Amino acid sequence: NTPYWIQIRQHGTSMGDDTCMIKPESNVPFHWPSQTNAKRMHFRCLPPREGHGLELEDGWSWSSNFPISKVADHKMRLRNIKSFESKCARVEIRQGGASLFVIVSLLDAD
Repeated sequence: NTPYWIQIRQHGTSMGDDTCMIKPESNVPFHWPSQTNAKRMHFRCLPPREGHGLELEDGWSWSSNFPISKVADHKMRLRNIKSFESKCARVEIRQGGASLFVIVSLLDAD
């Protein structure tokens, strides 16, 4: 639940085809691109630009990596290295049948 797009990838993989873009208020299936890397992921937020799509080089750094192998609740701070803005993120990992769901909520940092 965020106005930002979320870009996710498996920790230890390259920026190429191994990243997944998620529109605001949506969900996508995620499959591990590498079976040899750790089953951990990280993400960054990407703000939309009016009429120009996404700004991939806007300065938002990747989050810390975290496991998604079991139900959990993580909190982390995201930083923009260009504007020095920061946001708090809550990452919830929930069980839904045989699947695990990762829910990212962004809040302004206090």
